[in-house]
Amino acid sequence: MDKASGKSSWSRPHGCDLEIPRRPPQDSRANSPPVPKDLPRGWKAALDRRPEVNRYYYYQANHPEIRTWYKPVASQEDVEVDDAEASLDMLHQVATATLKVEKRFIDFSQTLQLLRSERTDQGKRKLTEELLEDIFRANTELTESSPNITVSLSKQVTSSEVMLNGLCAEPSPLKPFDQMPEVTFAEVSLASAALEFWQQDRKREICVVSCGGGDMPPVLCFNQETELYCQAPALKQSLMSASRHPVCPFGPAAYDRNRSDTAEMSTVVYTPDCSISRNSISEDFSLLRQGTGCSLPVLSSAAPLKGGFPDHKLSADEIKKSLLDTLTSVFVVPVLHNPRCTTLILGAWACEERFDTDTEYIATKLAELLSGKRTVEGVLIGRLYREVHFCFPKYDAGLGSAKPHHADAPIDVFKRVFEQHRVHPKLV
Repeated sequence: MDKASGKSSWSRPHGCDLEIPRRPPQDSRANSPPVPKDLPRGWKAALDRRPEVNRYYYYQANHPEIRTWYKPVASQEDVEVDDAEASLDMLHQVATATLKVEKRFIDFSQTLQLLRSERTDQGKRKLTEELLEDIFRANTELTESSPNITVSLSKQVTSSEVMLNGLCAEPSPLKPFDQMPEVTFAEVSLASAALEFWQQDRKREICVVSCGGGDMPPVLCFNQETELYCQAPALKQSLMSASRHPVCPFGPAAYDRNRSDTAEMSTVVYTPDCSISRNSISEDFSLLRQGTGCSLPVLSSAAPLKGGFPDHKLSADEIKKSLLDTLTSVFVVPVLHNPRCTTLILGAWACEERFDTDTEYIATKLAELLSGKRTVEGVLIGRLYREVHFCFPKYDAGLGSAKPHHADAPIDVFKRVFEQHRVHPKLV
């Protein structure tokens, strides 16, 4: 099979020197156990698809961190309630759920109208917090009630794992393309860009990269991280179910001043299955029509926040090393988990005001990777993809801060730096 196009052939193509497997691959999905039924109220089941596991685990919808391998037993009260609900008219249930969704939609629209008309930073901050809390609450209810949205099990990946399983593995699972990826810019959210790419070609294998500050739940303000949580209802719960906390242990948010080892500061979190079910803030976070949403992996990373710990501020060298290690994971981890992944979507990574980073420095390091001027362990990690898309959504049109938009925006810096490195982005 050709990694880029997805085309396959029974006969060996000319120039192909791959070794033919002696045995067919095992398809764990073909032998998946039956979906568990008759679960107690508030419980859900999710399949761990790893071949060595291939087993369902159980978790509480409202508290995904509460999990067990053993099927919980429904109490007599649950059974009686379920029997009573089963006798109700199904159309009535659907109509009630629809009215509830519409009410949530109206609430979002009204709050956003107030937010856009508010003139003070204090008023905007209060309305923003109320809006995001309401959306997160609605997303939890939506995830709990929708059979098509599941809380996927997020996996933390350290920089040492990236090195051992990817960059230094023999044989190498990383196969860079022989040319620079197509680089595109757009002023849309991460999730909206992913939807657009997926709708253009549903065979595309896409991974979205989210950048945060190592906090969970996220800071209640508008940025690419929180907008992604709004558009992907189950993402927040998936990240909160990760094995360790904080979810993104990078930078001062996770730095342990009692230890000198900063290796875990570059850990990223891979969520293999994330459903995008809402439009962006420009469309009032309305629910997508049935069949128009998509499910794809999300890579969550974090950058050092300004200020750090009161007792310890990271040195410039520590910050630079962690940034480079994390950028390496950003490019390598999606391919390690899905070798067919050829489209990477990310924002102006770590370039928001809350981060202790420099936009021009970040843009330069990304340009060096994409142009092939810099390798990691001899691997052209910037060429692991056919296309790399950058999102630069604007949050200054009546949202976020009441201050005017800065003239030298990240998209301008990225465009200038990329052009200097002969990376010519297209505006889409």
